[in-house]
Amino acid sequence: ALLSYAGGRFPPAWREADVRRVGGSFAALPGGSEAVAWQQGRLTAQCSVQLPGMQVAIGVSRGWQLLGDACRVDRSNAYEVLELGGETALESLQRGLPADFRTPLPVVSLCAVLLDDDAAGSDRQRAFAAGAGQAIAILAVNADRSITLAERLVPGQRLAWAMRTPLLVAADMRRSVAELAASTQDPLAAVVFSCSGRGPCFYAGEDRDLDCLREGFPGLPLLGSYATGQIAPRLAGGNQLLQNAVVTALISPATRKTSV
Repeated sequence: ALLSYAGGRFPPAWREADVRRVGGSFAALPGGSEAVAWQQGRLTAQCSVQLPGMQVAIGVSRGWQLLGDACRVDRSNAYEVLELGGETALESLQRGLPADFRTPLPVVSLCAVLLDDDAAGSDRQRAFAAGAGQAIAILAVNADRSITLAERLVPGQRLAWAMRTPLLVAADMRRSVAELAASTQDPLAAVVFSCSGRGPCFYAGEDRDLDCLREGFPGLPLLGSYATGQIAPRLAGGNQLLQNAVVTALISPATRKTSV
C-alpha cells in the first residue's frame, strides 16, 4: 500500500489503479488543485510514499449506521429522489429514523447510501463498513417530500439511509480498531487520516477516535492528519475518496527473521 496525500481533486488514476492507497486529501478551495504536499524538495498537488519491507493493514471507520434495508429507486429527477420502495423519499427516510430524530430532521447527521446488490443482504452493515457502497450527502428536504442529493440517481438503483451520532461513530471506530488488532501482531506504528469533521469538532472537544486507537494499541507511535477527504481501497478494486471517515494504516514488518 502507498501512503498518499492529494489536493482538492482526487486523481482519476488513483481510482482505478491496482495499487492500494491510504491517505487524505485537502481542499482549501472547492474543487481546487492547490499545492498542499511537500515531496522531493518542492510543493506539489499530490504525493505518495512507499514503505519497502513493511506490511500495511488498513482499517476504515466510516461512522455511518444504516437505518434499514436498501430499496429500489422508483422515481427520480436528476439530483432529486422522488419515490423509492413505494414511498416518498421523505417517508422512506423517516420510517428508519428513531422517533426522537424525526422532527426536526437532523439533515447534517444523515446521508443516503448507494448500495449494489452484493451489499444488500443481511450483512449489509458489515459490507458497508468494509467499503461497499457510496455515501451521498443530503442537500435538501423539499416541500413535495422529495430529497435532493449530491449525486444523480436513476430508477432501479438501490438506496439506503444512514445516520451518525457521536455514540454511533465511536462504536464504529472501536470496531475498526478491534479488527486491526486481531489482524496484526506487534505493529511498529500507525498513520491515521481523519476527517476534519470528526475529532474534537465532532466529539465536543475530545477526539474519541484517537482515544480508541490509544486504548487498542497502548504506546504505539501515531502520526496523522485531519483533512477534508480520506483515501481507502475499494472492495471491488481500486481506491476511493471518503468523507467523515477515519482511515488507519497499521505498519508492521513484512517478514521476520528467525533465530535458530
